[in-house]
Amino acid sequence: MKTEFKNINQKISKKVKSILSSIYSVFVIFHKPNHFRNIIATLQTDRTLTLIISNKNKSTAKIARIFGSTKDLRDALLDPDITILCPESSHFQIKTELLQNPFRIIGLKYIVSNASQLRNLFKIHKDYPCGESIVECIQPLAFRSAINQLSDQIDIPKLNLLIDKDTYIDVLINPDTEVSMIFTVATLKDCDRIKIDINYPSILFLTIALVEAVLAYIYIY
Repeated sequence: MKTEFKNINQKISKKVKSILSSIYSVFVIFHKPNHFRNIIATLQTDRTLTLIISNKNKSTAKIARIFGSTKDLRDALLDPDITILCPESSHFQIKTELLQNPFRIIGLKYIVSNASQLRNLFKIHKDYPCGESIVECIQPLAFRSAINQLSDQIDIPKLNLLIDKDTYIDVLINPDTEVSMIFTVATLKDCDRIKIDINYPSILFLTIALVEAVLAYIYIY
């Protein structure tokens, strides 16, 4: 009788360990940093988009509107004192491409000619066909850190923002100031590929782990 009871305890103990092992496998899948290392490396090598924005007015701050294809495709509403240059192409060409090809911003290097410019907010607008508009504000100085202390530059490596034809960014540019916004961007096609790379292996291992846990539970009881 004692031997039979001991065998039952050992069997249950093994199955409990199996369940705990399966739970740990699920935890590792979603929390181990190395699991995402290759994906992050892929994102970091994506292309950059540089916009150089200048306010030629010597006394008055002006608003520069970046992107916003449906709002103002040809920058007709842009203040005459504001210029937006894009060394890779042009602001107009970027906005024209956005009519059909959205992209995702996955990082920003913000360089200013005047340190006081860093106090000005970014206002990110998203318009919807129903007439609703959502505004999100970003304060560049909020990203100061022990290793991010340059007086004329802020790095925002974790900025994640989808830019489509109905999205635009308003930035108040101080008088006689120039800013450079160097965005790290990925096309939606790249983002879809990255999503597949992450999800399919995770779903496979998660399914196996959960099946093991269920079978172990059924076998015990």
